[in-house]
Amino acid sequence: MLTDVPLPLVGVSITMRALAARAEDLRRDVTRPVLVVGARGLGKQFLAQRIHAGSTLSAQPLRVFDARRDSLSELRQHLDEARGASLLIRHIDRLPLAAQSMLDQRSGEQSGLVRLLATTTGDVVARVTAGEFLESLYYRLHAWPMLVPALADRDEADLLTLAVAVLTQTADADADLPTSLDDAAAALLVAHQWPDNLRELEATLALAQLRARSSPAIGAMHLSLRAGDDMAPTAEMSLADVERWHMLRAVVAHQGNRTHAARSLGISRMTLIGKLKLYGDDVVS
Repeated sequence: MLTDVPLPLVGVSITMRALAARAEDLRRDVTRPVLVVGARGLGKQFLAQRIHAGSTLSAQPLRVFDARRDSLSELRQHLDEARGASLLIRHIDRLPLAAQSMLDQRSGEQSGLVRLLATTTGDVVARVTAGEFLESLYYRLHAWPMLVPALADRDEADLLTLAVAVLTQTADADADLPTSLDDAAAALLVAHQWPDNLRELEATLALAQLRARSSPAIGAMHLSLRAGDDMAPTAEMSLADVERWHMLRAVVAHQGNRTHAARSLGISRMTLIGKLKLYGDDVVS
């Protein structure tokens, strides 16, 4: 098993332990392609990068191609320059057929890429059936897929284990931040659907840690969600609540740096500090 399991794969269930073992296999054997499939916000690119970083190819930088916006000529350049290295194709289900054909051909050549990695949120099988994705490229990638489950599909133990791992990672540089959840907070986390998956969980827990600074554990009162609610503001929230939510998210996004958060909001640092004190949320040192 990986000694440092990437956050997207942290868990204690058979499913998550099997995925961590698959990641270790793919890290060791660089002849195998990697296809990471899962919903948005699960850290698929991060997982692919971690597999590359732990492989014998890590001396070479991982080249990244985004099929949604990068051109065919850029893909050709990557293929020409990435010999003996690795190439990550993001959103491979969006790759045009001409680019798929080029990638399929070059990936199968002995002189081509050593390693092909790809991520997708789409249904590649449906695209193959519709004639929009090459069957040969699909089977080349699908020999060793990693199907990462959404947070809403994980069992309670896996979700809470992941939450503690996120809290521990965030608190590494700050001993005043709690790394555990009380029973009420744990119940809220388990009940929430997490539509933005790991991305949302990390933002939620980072904010909760700031609010619970110096407390023994994060409680329900520190969480910025209620069971079944989205993280985004709703029409029922007051203008003050929406402003508070937006300011706190900015502080979290800038890792507690109020100067940078204020700049991103287009206000002065003192205005931000004053507002946070007014709302009782000036928890950032």
